[in-house]
Amino acid sequence: ILRLRTRHPDERLQLAADDRSLEMHIAHSPLREVEILHDQLLARFAADPSLSPDQVVVLTPDIERYAPFIEAVFAAREGVPRIPYSLADRSLRAEVPLIEAFLELLMLAQSRFAAEEILAWLEQPAIARRAGIESEDLPLLRDWLREAGVRWGRDGGQRARLGLPDEAAFTWRQGLDRLLLGFAAPPQLAGDRAPLLGEHWPLDALEGARGQLLGRLVVFVERLGQLADQLARPRPLAEWADDLQLLIDSLFDEREAGDTLLVLSQACTALREQALAAELTRPIELELVHQQLSAVLQQGGGASGFLTGAVTFCTMVPMRSLPFRLVCLLGLDDGVFPRRTPPSGFDLIARHPRRGDRARRLDDRYLLLETLLSARDALYLSYVGRDPRDNAQLPPSVLLSEVLEAVDLTAVLPDGGKASERISIAHPLQPFAPGNFASGGFSGSWFRAAQRLAEPPQLPPPFTSRLAEPDAAWLTIEPSQLLQCFRHPSRFLLEQRLGLRLADSRETLASDEPFELEMPAWNGLRRLSLQALEHGWSDAEERRMACAAGWLPPGEVGQALWGKLRGPVRAFAPRLFELRPSEVPEPLPVDITLAGVRIHGWLDGVTPGGLFGWKLGRLGEWDLAPFWLRHLLLNLSATPGIERNSLMLSPTGDWQLGPLANAAELLEPWLLAYRDAICEPLPLLPRSSHAFAKGWRHPSRGSEPLDTARKRAREAWLGGEFSPIAAECEDPWNALAFRDREPLDERFEALAEQLIGPILDALAADEEDDA
Repeated sequence: ILRLRTRHPDERLQLAADDRSLEMHIAHSPLREVEILHDQLLARFAADPSLSPDQVVVLTPDIERYAPFIEAVFAAREGVPRIPYSLADRSLRAEVPLIEAFLELLMLAQSRFAAEEILAWLEQPAIARRAGIESEDLPLLRDWLREAGVRWGRDGGQRARLGLPDEAAFTWRQGLDRLLLGFAAPPQLAGDRAPLLGEHWPLDALEGARGQLLGRLVVFVERLGQLADQLARPRPLAEWADDLQLLIDSLFDEREAGDTLLVLSQACTALREQALAAELTRPIELELVHQQLSAVLQQGGGASGFLTGAVTFCTMVPMRSLPFRLVCLLGLDDGVFPRRTPPSGFDLIARHPRRGDRARRLDDRYLLLETLLSARDALYLSYVGRDPRDNAQLPPSVLLSEVLEAVDLTAVLPDGGKASERISIAHPLQPFAPGNFASGGFSGSWFRAAQRLAEPPQLPPPFTSRLAEPDAAWLTIEPSQLLQCFRHPSRFLLEQRLGLRLADSRETLASDEPFELEMPAWNGLRRLSLQALEHGWSDAEERRMACAAGWLPPGEVGQALWGKLRGPVRAFAPRLFELRPSEVPEPLPVDITLAGVRIHGWLDGVTPGGLFGWKLGRLGEWDLAPFWLRHLLLNLSATPGIERNSLMLSPTGDWQLGPLANAAELLEPWLLAYRDAICEPLPLLPRSSHAFAKGWRHPSRGSEPLDTARKRAREAWLGGEFSPIAAECEDPWNALAFRDREPLDERFEALAEQLIGPILDALAADEEDDA
């Protein structure tokens, strides 16, 4: 290559077995490229003590693509030798998140004002401090906005400007008005039972000092709205510079990001100077200003990070052909290098090309040649040559293919084979693949993982041993804690005893209005429909309140879903009103000690006639254990004048239980199970256990009770083929507690029969008595 001469076949060099002067590594992803590079550098440093990090340079066509992976892989880690490194050529925009936030704020005039977008800006310390909002306040703000139904849009006017109906539903205006009215209104005028105030339904989500936090949020959103209006107006470039400086001063706190704000101010000053130099006075659109500032802030931060005595990572740029002992090239993928630059519509050179015109692809060809000649001892090439999904082969860059052709014309293996095949090294998809450690490695954690993979497969239990017995506080519980435990035993153990918290999909606010009824809306609309019947509200009033609460999707879809939901509630309401006790329910004191567990507290919902409750949805398996435990506590704690009956009403059927003479005997196994549930995953699964106990009592025709019970329990656990209900094994808490373990074992069957069986027997006996 250096002398531009093709060797005669007889003149080709023989490639030695230990020759590492030129290698090409094939990976499955950019991350794997960097991981492979890290291990290969460690191997070269170990093999050649004279090679130092400052004699190594790593170049890539796009440093921004690789920067996160470089920082993740080359960061100091326990048990892995550290390679000093430096990143050069990164743009200010990529290095400083606040600059990206500033550029996004410039486009406020075109913003949808999505709820999550606004809160994302408050995650920037400089913006949050200026607004007077702490990072600890963001989860609470998310809860408020979710409850208030804020999705996107400043108000109905913004939606109208986008060609949508002028409706305030799911906008910031409606949500903030609900929160403000709920804070300002007296208790009787806020909450689910409060009347409408105009077109708003006050939301009692906050009180006291929380009002100051709400006020800061309102001020911040209003300020953004004013800036959006101001930014929408074209103006001369000099005025843009002044107004953008006002934006910086009003939204960013100098104490949090003084240096970054100085960079932004300098960019605005440069705009003003350019306008004066060009004598440009005509109005300029925001898009052009944004484009110019983006270009300025996209530029690199100078020569920082280059030649700092460490391994240098940088972009392939012309005139950087400094000699290095080891030159590494990453990202030589097909379609990525040579880089492509689509021509602009006003580029006459691209429209009418002539011989001698500069072309980016030709520049990159020369750049690669220049880089190859910079390597003094070794050249390391790398590209993504395998699809991580199906391991399909991906072609390298055209230029890399030409390099391989030149290699075959220059060298040959002793047996006459192609030299390009020797220097091409394909790597496994994962860094912990056992094949990576055939000749040793440098990561202890990956090596241990590889050892586990090489061993025969094992199914270790999620809990290697039973947890230690908790302190005495866990054995004195309130009735509500007992109900919480058996409503979802796996979640109770992981969340309450171990303090685990699984990510909730509701943590992120939705950015679009709903097109179907969500679960909170189902429950709220059912309650609202019942209230409307109880208070004699008209259909129009009920619909106004449903819209004000943000429960109904907009348009005809919401109307249709609302009508479908009201039918069962209206059919159920007369029976509820007839059977509902006239007495106000009072809490009943409970103090019971059984099986070493003391239940001390209050049992709510008790009337002289016993326990009474109702549910506007279907009574499901998850309601069974709480209903039964409340009934047992009532029978053991009822005082004279209180009957020991329990009644639960629902549109799909009722549950009714009478006095029990052996309530203590029935409660004791539940408390023994509670002691187990706080020490290990308890195989008591609401749906699966109910299916087993019910299948045992009602076997299929021609089947043994045990066979039917096991079959139905497995269907509930794994899910039916056409069942609309999700499989119980897909519940994240169950999946974590019982991972790699089959919970439907003998203990599961014993608990289902011992705990759930008596409930079904008691309900069946009461049904026969009523009949």
